[in-house]
Parts: sequence; structure tokens; C-alpha cells
Amino acid sequence: MRALWLADVLRGAGLDVVETNGWQTRGRDFAADPLGIMAHHTASPIASTLATNLHVVTNGNSVAPGPIAQAMLWRDGVWYIIAAGRANHAGKGSLPWLPGVDTGNQHLLSVEAVNNGVGELWAPAMVASYEIGTAAILRRLGRGAERATTHAEYAPTRKIDPAGPTGGRIATLPGRSTWDPNAWRAAVGKWLTPAPPVEVVPDPPAPPTTEDDNMPPIITNAEPHPVYGAPGTGRFLLLESGKLRHITTLAELNARGSKPPIPWTNAELAAAGIS
Repeated sequence: MRALWLADVLRGAGLDVVETNGWQTRGRDFAADPLGIMAHHTASPIASTLATNLHVVTNGNSVAPGPIAQAMLWRDGVWYIIAAGRANHAGKGSLPWLPGVDTGNQHLLSVEAVNNGVGELWAPAMVASYEIGTAAILRRLGRGAERATTHAEYAPTRKIDPAGPTGGRIATLPGRSTWDPNAWRAAVGKWLTPAPPVEVVPDPPAPPTTEDDNMPPIITNAEPHPVYGAPGTGRFLLLESGKLRHITTLAELNARGSKPPIPWTNAELAAAGIS
């Protein structure tokens, strides 16, 4: 098995993706679908360049031959696809849901996020991209957030990654800079929870024509219809002859020669019979 779908899955999640040359054939085949995904940091110096980090993640270092991850996440949140096959990233360690010990390379996908891990601030866009991409990969594997792990969780006596401040986005373990793996799973899980379906309410039938229909409508943009969520959706309540008639767009209102006034106060809405 090879993760040839990796680039498409990440792009499908709305992320910026760069495919490195030869990634489809890099790394040995997996025996079966990976069981989860492990988060790492590269421990690169803050001044390290994109090219230097790509070289190391692709070709390896003195500790492990390349590739050492299937993907690399750069500081701006862009994903670089390194290998579709297995990577030398996990080393010695174990997890309750992995078969045997020291089997992380055989059963886990991995991401190396570029950070020194000893105080470098993780940019919000990078952390968000890390969460979204991890969730997208787990969704493709048919797994939940419980299969998002960290190198430190897998090998707690010898690894600290990922680590470092995220501006409060990811909590760390007590007294340490290492990310709390449960906090990481919770952050990833937010992107795996399906959004509730949006109820679309059709306009009611037009009422019989009366004299009042020739009167200019009174319009308020102070209260969006609850079906359409928060303000900024481009939909407004239309009050005609003292009654809420239907929902219309700002363009439709302008076409009728109606201009939204300054948003009404709660007292004005109450006086007009709008609760």
C-alpha cells in the first residue's frame, strides 16, 4: 500500500500543497493501510531554510535514513509531500493500539513540522494547517481523532515533540513544553466533527394584493434570520405593513429601491413588534 492519495486529500481540505519530485515512489510499501498519524517537529534552528529542511526530511540525517516523514509542514502552513511509502520517523516506542513494540514506522504516517521545539513560537496559521491536515488524513484512513498521536506519546522517555508555545491553542503537559497529546487530539477532532446541516426555508406564498403592497417596505438588518446564522450572510428580514413577510438579499432590496437603515435598537424592534 502507498499513500498516493496524500496530496489530493490535503488539497481537498483547502490546504496549500507542494509535491516534491519523486514522492510517489519514495519509501517502502506499507503492508496495510496505516493505523494513524504521528505528529513531530524537526528541531530545526529558527534560521534554517526551506531547502535545508526539505533535504533532511527527504534524505535523512545521521540518525535515520530518508525519508523521515511522508509530509513536511513549513512555517507558513504549506504542506510538502515527501513520500507515499514508509518513513523512518518513529524509532523505538509503543502505543496501546499498535501491534507489538517499535512498529511505528510500519503502521503510522508522519508529519515533520518545522520548528525548533525549544521556544520558537508556532504561528497560528501553521498550527491550524497542522490540525486540518491531520484530520483530513485520518478521515481518508477511516479513523477518528483517537488515532492522532505524537512522537512524545509514543516514546516518552526519549522524545519531546511536538513542543513549543502555540499561543494557547494547544495545551502542554504540566511543567513541560511538550504538547499534551489529548489536547492535540481534541484540536484535530474539531475538524472531524461534521457540521450540522443547514435548513433552507423557502419563501412563503405571496399574500393577496392589498393597498399596503404598494407601500415602500421598512427594512432592518439588525436581526438576521436564525436559519442563516450570523450577520454577514447577505440576507435580511423584510418588514412590510408591520409584519415579517419573507427573507430577501441586499441586492433584491436595492432593486426594490429600499435601503437598509441604521440597525435598530432592541427597543425599536420591540416597538415594531419584532421580538
